[in-house]
Amino acid sequence: MNRNPIGGLFHVLSGAGSTEKAYGTVLSLSKTVESQLRELGYGGRGIHALVTSAGSDLPIDVAGACRKVATIRNKLVHEVEFVLTRAELISFAESANFVIRSLKEEIAKRAAAEAKTRGGKSATKVASVTALFGLAAAGAAAFLFGN
Repeated sequence: MNRNPIGGLFHVLSGAGSTEKAYGTVLSLSKTVESQLRELGYGGRGIHALVTSAGSDLPIDVAGACRKVATIRNKLVHEVEFVLTRAELISFAESANFVIRSLKEEIAKRAAAEAKTRGGKSATKVASVTALFGLAAAGAAAFLFGN
């Protein structure tokens, strides 16, 4: 199974557009968005609640895209008659990937700021490497700094 959320769209579109692949893409990208929001310290049950928890911390376009991701995920999971067209799946994946990139940048910024307060150049390099490879910033910092 493709674990790369950004590559997930291409994996889905390369097939016949099966329902299972659409579900997999929607759920995988939604989980990534939810995980990143939690990593940024927001609380709540589900993406909508996490976005509400973030308040004005999230730019309006990112918050809107998060809500689109949550709404489509919820409809796909809970509404029996809901079916995503190929165009809707592409639009969903584009929105989700925009959110993932935006949140990843915010995670990296916070890691860099935290690293600066902890110990200068080497910590800043660690934060840069963390952002570059898309690792969970807090987990990488905890591992490297022993916290």
